[in-house]
Amino acid sequence: MKAILGFAILLTVSVAAFAQSMQLPQPSDMKTLGLIGGTSWHSTVEYYSYINEAVNDAYGNNTNPPLLLYNLNQRRIHELQARINGTTLPLCS
Repeated sequence: MKAILGFAILLTVSVAAFAQSMQLPQPSDMKTLGLIGGTSWHSTVEYYSYINEAVNDAYGNNTNPPLLLYNLNQRRIHELQARINGTTLPLCS
């Protein structure tokens, strides 16, 4: 979890630094970002929040990036891992 938060903070700082050093594209020209969640909904919420906060810092409030979120079924992932490894993995909380 610490690595995930560290990455999200780095992403936020990188976007803010980019905003200060480069000319940002118009909000209508932003590329769509794909986010895969589901390994833990807690980290998915953190990523989504940091991304939106970084865009808001760069463009101002009420500017949301075009973002597609696909959420994986964590239970299904654990079932497949257990079948492959022959072991049962604890579910993350």
